[in-house]
Amino acid sequence: MTRPLIALLILILALASCVAPTPPAAPEMAPTATAVPLPTSPPSPAPTATPVAAAAAPAFEAAPCPFPPPPGETEGETLQCGFVTVPSVRSDPASPPIRLAVAVLKATNPDTAQPDPVILLSGGPGEKTVENGFNAALVLAPFRETRDVIIFDQRGVGLSEPALECPEFVAAYWDVQDEADPETRLRTVYDALDACGDRLVAEGHNLSAYNTTENAADVDAIRQALGYDQLNLYGGSYGSALAQAIMRDYPEIVRTAIVGAVLPAEKSFFVHVPVTSTNAILRLIDLCAADAACNAAYPNLKQTLFDTVERLNANPVPIQVTSPLDGQAYDILLTGDKVVGNLVTFLYLTEIIPVLPKAIVDVANGNYDLM
Repeated sequence: MTRPLIALLILILALASCVAPTPPAAPEMAPTATAVPLPTSPPSPAPTATPVAAAAAPAFEAAPCPFPPPPGETEGETLQCGFVTVPSVRSDPASPPIRLAVAVLKATNPDTAQPDPVILLSGGPGEKTVENGFNAALVLAPFRETRDVIIFDQRGVGLSEPALECPEFVAAYWDVQDEADPETRLRTVYDALDACGDRLVAEGHNLSAYNTTENAADVDAIRQALGYDQLNLYGGSYGSALAQAIMRDYPEIVRTAIVGAVLPAEKSFFVHVPVTSTNAILRLIDLCAADAACNAAYPNLKQTLFDTVERLNANPVPIQVTSPLDGQAYDILLTGDKVVGNLVTFLYLTEIIPVLPKAIVDVANGNYDLM
């Protein structure tokens, strides 16, 4: 199952990077920042994050907010939106600029507000955060009792300019969902991604500029433009990797960091995530087996899952799903690998984990609603 799982996870990453319209996945943790030791790993690629000496100081350019203010708040007072312009390649003074979409949710009690804000480092990479700012404001409300909260779209994403969208990928992804041959599915999607990359390069975009080192420098630029001395970092998944890069390259600007669903700096998504994802599913099954009530309700869960994945890979089941992008219904073939991919995604959502044993057994019994 290793090879299809790796391919499926790559597709999940690509989907998140290109099209995911979901609210920012702030980790579900108590909103209390705690100091963390700074990573000691050496900086990865050369010091591209060092600003060019002649570069102008970053500035914040106000713009209308793309989302409504939270209840009882007013845009321009408790909510400020706009752009921060940064170089696309900091080591190249002639590189074209990038505009980062930024929103600041001011502390709700100015009398007790602290000088260091919380900045949300979104996951993916590729989550569109600013257009979902209303939801972010609700999720991050506990922080705002004492601090400003900054949200932003990382370079190439969402409302930042340019936004490197891949409609070729979106179309291909849905076109092959009812394709029985896995090799054909993968080749079609990879060809679409290649076509998207070729188009973006032909349009003049330097894709090598869209990396974590530059993202970390962007966070420092946002800090400068908004006039803060230090930041409290808050991120999960890819946001945890970005937090580590900021702590590595700009330790002086970090007061505290909270990270969840951590991707360690020394690990590779493509090399290590298939193993850790599989281990996470097996741990879920082991925990169910160790719980008397869960084991009684769902006995032999591991064998049930293995048999179901093998059976659905050999004989996929046609079902219909609704795309969250356009509300359109699509015919797809539910394979065992798609079941595994769904389980990996669901493990990110704490409130859903307790129903996963039932979802596995339901699929084994031909009921695909939960899955």
